[in-house]
Amino acid sequence: MAAVVRFRSGIVDLHKVPVAASTIVAPGDLVFLDEGKAKPAALFPMGETLAATKVAFAKVFIGIAHEASAAGETEEISVDLSPLAVYEVNIAPGASLFGGALAIDGTNTALRSSQLIVTTTANQAIARVARPIVEGETTARVMFASAFSVASANASAVVG
Repeated sequence: MAAVVRFRSGIVDLHKVPVAASTIVAPGDLVFLDEGKAKPAALFPMGETLAATKVAFAKVFIGIAHEASAAGETEEISVDLSPLAVYEVNIAPGASLFGGALAIDGTNTALRSSQLIVTTTANQAIARVARPIVEGETTARVMFASAFSVASANASAVVG
């Protein structure tokens, strides 16, 4: 399924973020900051384990892309850093209560740019469940926790 922005409610906090000319970003991609530029999660370098990679990703997670960037484009894209906005995103199978933690999903070879998974490991979390997830659902309503918003619950968002 192609990545799309599925904003549902709340207050967005859009920021213009640079993108490298060689990077392709789709609306709805979960993006991280690499040397001052936004990149989709699928381009995040894999660590020794998937768990370690998720922790590292959470430390540099920006938010959800609202605009596309094709190969060769150098225009900045809008990315939502707000912890108050609710989005509907793809999720891996797994139930969760309201407020449950969600991490970026992936395999041992790559992260997925637009899918989350339930986690019990706090330092992997980049989102919280905004409406309980029933086993078998393929999407969930979530609130993101950017590492670059001082209003965020992301442990890396602490300044000072």
